[in-house]
Amino acid sequence: MNAQESLEKQLDSFSQALAHCRELLKSSASSPLEVKKLDSEAKSAKIDDEISRETQKESPLDQLVSITSLVKAHTTKIALTFNPPVACEAATTCLGDLSMTLPHLVATTLTLDAEKESKIMKEETTNKILRLITSMLRFLEELKLVDIYDQAKREKKVEDGDDKREGNDEGRDQSHNSRLVTIGQVWESCDSISKLKETGLSGLIKAKIDSYSDLISDSLEELKEYKENPKDTLNGWGLDDFSDSEDDTKPPIEKNNENNGNKVIEISPDMIKFSKKWEAKLELISKIYKGITIYRFGRTSKTINMEIPKLNQLISLIDSIAATCDDIVAEIMDSYLDPDFDQDLFDDLENRMVSEIKKLVGLSRLDVKQEEDHFTKWADQFLEKHFTS
Repeated sequence: MNAQESLEKQLDSFSQALAHCRELLKSSASSPLEVKKLDSEAKSAKIDDEISRETQKESPLDQLVSITSLVKAHTTKIALTFNPPVACEAATTCLGDLSMTLPHLVATTLTLDAEKESKIMKEETTNKILRLITSMLRFLEELKLVDIYDQAKREKKVEDGDDKREGNDEGRDQSHNSRLVTIGQVWESCDSISKLKETGLSGLIKAKIDSYSDLISDSLEELKEYKENPKDTLNGWGLDDFSDSEDDTKPPIEKNNENNGNKVIEISPDMIKFSKKWEAKLELISKIYKGITIYRFGRTSKTINMEIPKLNQLISLIDSIAATCDDIVAEIMDSYLDPDFDQDLFDDLENRMVSEIKKLVGLSRLDVKQEEDHFTKWADQFLEKHFTS
């Protein structure tokens, strides 16, 4: 097997390994056998001894920062060896060095424990490693398009129609630019792990809570815009065009305007009352979120004033509250023109939201030492004033 063939084989083999590891990380539960195999491969892989010794004492995220730093360095070396004319032996060696980081990368990611690092940190880190592996696969696909043969063989490939890009200068420029893009994607993915470490769990949670708060604000804004002209919005969605029959929904109540004789829609008084009530309540949710962010995750510090198991419950609950908010807004908009107010439906939604807010306050009212503080008193008063049923 000559140098060119060895390089092609290495590219194919590494691509297959990356694709397998990506599927492994995507699966909700990796088999113990797969994890054990990766761990064994990681221990036998001859990556930088100094980094290997250091990472054994670090947290999984710290280890991933070291490993991705190595991935970035090897990727840069590979890119240099693939500049035509390709140094096939050097490129094969560099690819081998990069491939040795893969077992470490995946095995370390699989060791992330939701009960230790938190569910949100585990998910965020895993997603970033998945993006890194995907960007590495794209990089390898670009490398496969580089002409690694001598001039005579390259010309034969062009004649046979096998050379996809490099039959002319324009094709070579296109190939070079595409490689640069994928190299940048690999670098960016590696850097994202370092940035995640800098952000820390506290910063990650703050960003997550802020994003949920923004989602609720967007839903409320959409509801307010709809209520300004509900009939026009309804027609604008084209709901009438897709109705199965004229009897699918009851028409809104209309009455003559005494001033000009025009017909106006009469909204159910119960609907008006409910929508006003919950517009105000949903706007208050951002206040409780802000209080939790400041007192449980630090205004500026990276201190987490909450136990990890409780933190996992809190994040799941915040996610559930956002979903309930969406349901309330959606049902108001869907039923706003209905003359018959569905009391049971909206009672259920109200009870669901109140229950979730109570659980949220219950989880966050005490600090990590299970003691009351300034936030405890404020949260209790907030709950009593706005979310009692």
